[in-house]
Amino acid sequence: MPAGSGPHFWTYADGLVDFYGGWLDPESRELYSLALWTNSLHRKSGTIVSHNVDTGERRVVSGIFNDPRRGPMMFGSGHMSPNSVSAGPDEQPLTGANAMRVTSRGTLLTLGVGTTGEGVSRSVEIVEVDPETGERTLFWQSETDERHPVNPAFGQCLSHQYGTSRVNESVAISARAFAVGPDDKVYMTFRQTNEGVGVIELSADASECRFVGRFGARDFRLGLDPIVPAPADIGTGFTPTLSRLFGMMVHEGGVYTVNTFGDLIRFDLETGNRFAVSRDEDGFNGIGETTIVYDDTRDYIFAFGTNAPYVGAVIDPETGRREEMFGDTTVPGEPLMHSIYPVRRSVTSPRTTTLADANYIGYGPFAIDPENNDIAYFVMDPGALLKFEFSTFNNYIVSY
Repeated sequence: MPAGSGPHFWTYADGLVDFYGGWLDPESRELYSLALWTNSLHRKSGTIVSHNVDTGERRVVSGIFNDPRRGPMMFGSGHMSPNSVSAGPDEQPLTGANAMRVTSRGTLLTLGVGTTGEGVSRSVEIVEVDPETGERTLFWQSETDERHPVNPAFGQCLSHQYGTSRVNESVAISARAFAVGPDDKVYMTFRQTNEGVGVIELSADASECRFVGRFGARDFRLGLDPIVPAPADIGTGFTPTLSRLFGMMVHEGGVYTVNTFGDLIRFDLETGNRFAVSRDEDGFNGIGETTIVYDDTRDYIFAFGTNAPYVGAVIDPETGRREEMFGDTTVPGEPLMHSIYPVRRSVTSPRTTTLADANYIGYGPFAIDPENNDIAYFVMDPGALLKFEFSTFNNYIVSY
């Protein structure tokens, strides 16, 4: 028997779907998430949906909903993005959107990278969505050869990897790496062989872009063009292998991000200096990469979400110690969190819970209940709301 009321998001599972984002509105008690889906007519179109965590009520906020009886239905209006399926419409909402964050205005910003929402791309757009009306507005767009010139009101962090015959383009921006600070400045990461790795910042009105931190850039030369010298590093400190940076969270003058090797890294927003908050060898060797949350009731950081059924870690930023989210730790020493049981328990022990019963969260949204820090919510594929209790590891579906 389906739980909750409203449209069933399992209709997206007729094709391919992943859920991203995650913001729990403390007033409306709605958990907003972003479904990125593909079918025979659309490739990587984004739809924002919500679950009420108390009642289980579901609603479509903005984008296309594939109603099983009425067919495709459009919710919201405004900005449209290119659709790369030739048999489908030319445009669709939120192409390649793979991250979603909230502003101080209460609006939602989505990050769309290329046509697939994977890897890195110079072609990026940020769309602002009104969660009440579903209206979509283009907030920012990157500069590329194909769409030069873009709106001059948009600030750009340009690549040095160009030749005399090419327009200067944006750096290549990473998917699933996005943050909005308390002052509404926007953060993304970039990576390419000659560009190095780093973090960029957009002003609150998207009119200016600056490099916050960078390391590992190289000189570039295209054919017989003159060599373009590598830009200097910005910031010093921890310098890992040149891997992509994911996740992102802004907290107390720093932006936190996770690299491919599971290191949680802090970039100072003023200097660009880098600090390894937690390394892979600091305990539990798994860590999430799409959602990073600072829990001020515990003064811990939670990092969740990757291409796996469920992977997440709780981290002490003072010591770097990390533990898994879904079971009592096996790491020696005083645990950061422990269940109420006298012996070790997890989502699979002593018996399999809902989450571990062949279910999948993957990149899905994660939020801690602001009214009770023992409760967290996840959105599982294909669109079910899961309620999770840290103290017992009990979990169950409250909306489907």
